Amino acid sequence: MTVTVTDVNEATAFPSTEDGQRSVVENTEASQNIGLPVTAVDPDVDAVLTYILGGTDASSFDINSTSGQILTKDPLDEDTKSSYTVIVSVHDGKADDGSATTTTDDTITVTGINEPPVITGATTIEYAESDPGTVERYTATDPEIDQVTLSLSGADEDDFTITQSGDLEFATDPDFEAPTDDGGDNIYKVNVLAADGTSTTTHAVTVTVTNVNEPPAFPDTENGQRSVEENTQTGSPVGKPVAATDPEGDTLTYSLLNASDADSFDINPLTGQILTKVALDYDTKSAYNVVVAVHDGKDADGSTSTSTDATVGVAIMVTDINEPPTVTGTTSTEYAESGDAVVEYYRYDDQESDPVTWSLSGVDEDDFTIAQSGELSFTSSPDYEAPTDSDTNNVYNVNVLAADGTSTTTYPVAVTVTNVNEKAAFSDTENGQRNIDENMAAGVHIGAPFTATDPDLGDTLIPFQSEYAA
Repeated sequence: MTVTVTDVNEATAFPSTEDGQRSVVENTEASQNIGLPVTAVDPDVDAVLTYILGGTDASSFDINSTSGQILTKDPLDEDTKSSYTVIVSVHDGKADDGSATTTTDDTITVTGINEPPVITGATTIEYAESDPGTVERYTATDPEIDQVTLSLSGADEDDFTITQSGDLEFATDPDFEAPTDDGGDNIYKVNVLAADGTSTTTHAVTVTVTNVNEPPAFPDTENGQRSVEENTQTGSPVGKPVAATDPEGDTLTYSLLNASDADSFDINPLTGQILTKVALDYDTKSAYNVVVAVHDGKDADGSTSTSTDATVGVAIMVTDINEPPTVTGTTSTEYAESGDAVVEYYRYDDQESDPVTWSLSGVDEDDFTIAQSGELSFTSSPDYEAPTDSDTNNVYNVNVLAADGTSTTTYPVAVTVTNVNEKAAFSDTENGQRNIDENMAAGVHIGAPFTATDPDLGDTLIPFQSEYAA
């Protein structure tokens, strides 16, 4: 008997060794193999198997339809979802018995890795110079909720600080005119670092410092004190200038603010030099207070503005000086020759009430004396016809000096000696005796002539005989 065995299409089956478990590391890129292929076996040697992926989570994966290899479709996050379930189906593409699709359930477990912290915050920032505020606030989150520590690195890290709350700040206020960044160009580069103990995230930040018109300021060395001597000539400087400094080197304008004492002073608008405007007297007022104002002609954004930027109070002290005595009395007088009277009485006034000593100087001082009571007199009676002044013109020039021990006042005096008609006189040698012989003829000279002299030059003497009873 002959028995013929006919072929029957037998069903495809998954082997008992298929445990339905696969795993993949989170964040694995797309199209990467997940474990081994989910491979079925078919008794029919010529069977061509086709694999299909199904189930609730099938959309998160791909499968190689020929090999049964499950593949990543998108990176997976263990913290979002750690387990997926899919159904792998396989068939041999034939009808008849066994053509039904065979399935197996697979669980795909996502295994976590320590993911670095994530930093959020600006990477490019503009920051106005001298701004005391925070440059930027950064937030660091860790997928594993590990504790995160913030720190800095980079070429300009020393120019910044960062708090553990994420506030990035300049260590000192930046100055556009004097940049301290590594390139010296006001572009500061720093890395914000977030470390969770296992991994560190680096967040590169560029901070560009922008220019702001900074107002002028008076230096700390300005003590607001000035002094000036009393009686100083108007327009004279009062101490050194009250000078401010401007970060941009702008041209500064100074003024005195309205105040009761400002009327006594001026100020140079370009230098800040305070000047006297009136004569100052220590005994009348010894202290003044003014306010010096300055502006650079701009506001913060550089637009024109004449608003005051800074002020400083200045106390001006008037210092007392020893004032010379004041002399009163005539400066020009006439004096008749041959007189013995006082030429002039002089008086003094000394503001400090110091004792005053009188004296004389000048080309004709030797022709005079002065008493400590102030009486000016000729040393000897002047003679108009025989002047002894330096110019021999009968105009005597002498200085009356009043000294208080510290200072001396010089008071020029001109004394003009005037002529007086002086009578003629016989000389002391005239004895009034003459002899004549008796019986002398008329017209004969009787002894020597009687001769008189007249002090006034040019006078003509007229002799005459007075009656005399012998």
